[in-house]
Amino acid sequence: MKYIATVLPFFLIAGLSVPALAQMERVIHQTFEVGKASEIHLDLYGKYSIEPWAGNNILTETKIQVYDAPAHVLDFFVNEKGRYEILDALNEEAGILQLSSRDKRRAGIQYKETTCYEFVELRVFIPDSFSAQSETVLVRQAEKSDN
Repeated sequence: MKYIATVLPFFLIAGLSVPALAQMERVIHQTFEVGKASEIHLDLYGKYSIEPWAGNNILTETKIQVYDAPAHVLDFFVNEKGRYEILDALNEEAGILQLSSRDKRRAGIQYKETTCYEFVELRVFIPDSFSAQSETVLVRQAEKSDN
């Protein structure tokens, strides 16, 4: 019993002196005006889900989880590198709104010779007046007239 009482405080103090690298999580929301666009083209990194909603704008929700890295590493990639940012471009003549990921190559995240595991879940909420023509093209449905 003396042995446990002597060794236990040592392990507790040693455990507190090691910096804790845990899971960092962030959710980023971006909105985009659809305007009079008749088509939406998506050029987004990785897998994503498209969900219809009653709004008039597009909303993207990017959920990022990074393991084995401190908070400032995730902050750097979000705020300074724009790793998860989605850019929009409207071609008014063609009526096409293009949404594309800023960073399409996304090399692995390294921190102090450790590979940090990254999980990204992207959901794209599209106005319900659009329907999917393919995985990357959505087209505005013709408005129904009440005659």
